[in-house]
Amino acid sequence: MTQSPAILISETGELMNQLRQYVVMVIVLFALGACSHKAQVASFSSTATLKINGVSINQGKIYAATQSGVSVSTDNGATWRSVSLGCNGTNVQNNCYDVSVVFAIGTKLYAGVNNGLMMSPNDGYSWQFSQPAVTGYWAMPSPSSQYLFIANGVGIFPKGFSYSTDNAGTWTNIPMQDAYSNGGVQKVYAVGGTFYAFTAQLFNGDIQKSTDQGGTWTDITPTQLTSGAGQDGPTDVMVVNGNLLASSSHGVFVSSDGGQTWSLKTTANGLGANSIDALAFDGTRVWALSDSYPGGLSYSSDNGATWTAVALPANVESLIFYPSWRGFTAEGNLLAIAGNPTGIAISSDAGVTWSVVGK
Repeated sequence: MTQSPAILISETGELMNQLRQYVVMVIVLFALGACSHKAQVASFSSTATLKINGVSINQGKIYAATQSGVSVSTDNGATWRSVSLGCNGTNVQNNCYDVSVVFAIGTKLYAGVNNGLMMSPNDGYSWQFSQPAVTGYWAMPSPSSQYLFIANGVGIFPKGFSYSTDNAGTWTNIPMQDAYSNGGVQKVYAVGGTFYAFTAQLFNGDIQKSTDQGGTWTDITPTQLTSGAGQDGPTDVMVVNGNLLASSSHGVFVSSDGGQTWSLKTTANGLGANSIDALAFDGTRVWALSDSYPGGLSYSSDNGATWTAVALPANVESLIFYPSWRGFTAEGNLLAIAGNPTGIAISSDAGVTWSVVGK
């Protein structure tokens, strides 16, 4: 069984500087949250200075989380439909401008805003809040869509998380104290009844494992990332076909036994660079992204055992600056990389050719 990445939505505080305009607008008034939601057709390239917070792909559609809402492309980035999630209110926390991550589960689209999680049942044309009673700012889908997760607490490094197995109807709270986590929860993978939690604080972090759905936790971080001069923690974590992968400044660590033992894969195993910032899975291959030049992109067809480097053109390399797992996604031959801070690089042929939009 293949697991796709769980995604976490972070809190951000930037307000939209200007509204994009043109052609079609749909306004729907919701009693829940008293929100007015707008959808409009626009050229993504016209928002060259718009901050791109994250990207995701679902069934060939590319979703971009931006400082003014969500943008959707159905033609590999050639054209975009822009959606604003503005909510009425006098308090800045009631405004839904800055979207940090967007992702789809089945027919539902989820977006993380500065005051919680929003859900759209119709691909972004209308929205409503969908969050638990606990304070939460981050959310993520699970590998099989059975679980929906949201992290708990105030601030950019919340402790613990809650999960729902009934599409946000009810929630179970899982506290993670400092003894269990080195920082805020970034990702959670659910594999059967086993949870894998990736936590990070600035440039450090760890990997925690629970075999009782969050009741107790064990630190399974590779030793090389927790001791000595190399104590910098993982940069991303992913579960693929039963294998656990953790990227780092040393390479990609791979475990086939749930984190009991790890093997380190480096340029000696085909990686284009040893410093890896983010991972993505396209359904067949694992992709590793780095801001090192050359060697910024590599893929593995055998769950991380061996790797092949992919050459990137100069305009894509220049876009990659401290990449985040939120800004790297893949599905089939379609790849998308969110630039820092603007622009998206898109390839529809598994990295052979690229186009850059919005920069």
